[in-house]
Amino acid sequence: SFCYGTEIPLVGDFNGDGKDDIVTFTRGTNADVFVAISNGSSFVGTAQKWHDSFCYGTEIPLVGDFNGDGKYDILTFTRGTTADVFVAFSSYDNTFKGTGLKAHDSFCYGTEIPLAGYFNGDRSCDIATFTRGTAGDVFVALAKVDVVK
Repeated sequence: SFCYGTEIPLVGDFNGDGKDDIVTFTRGTNADVFVAISNGSSFVGTAQKWHDSFCYGTEIPLVGDFNGDGKYDILTFTRGTTADVFVAFSSYDNTFKGTGLKAHDSFCYGTEIPLAGYFNGDRSCDIATFTRGTAGDVFVALAKVDVVK
């Protein structure tokens, strides 16, 4: 069993073995993050808690290799009026490091939609936000590998 109720599941290689694993964000007040590791044909055992305080309430999570180390990290967008973006990097002990580093502020306000992608072709995942509405603007923030490692 994996990903209950209003949890948000995503896919990425969180341990750097070349196989996509699955992650789920419980959000709400608990804000736990669980990962199930792929062995290539199934997911090994039960999901393990990799973080216990990330992506609260209605925040929007995304995944990508934001520091270019070959392992997917987690990102959360607070949206609303502050529009902060926090990242927790994947570590070698099957956890996400720390409480979350503020990666950007004033990015992805209100009901804007965030996405992650490799927009400039380097080895680090970047972020974009779609304003939608009448403007329909798209803003991109490029990852700075030398800053976040």
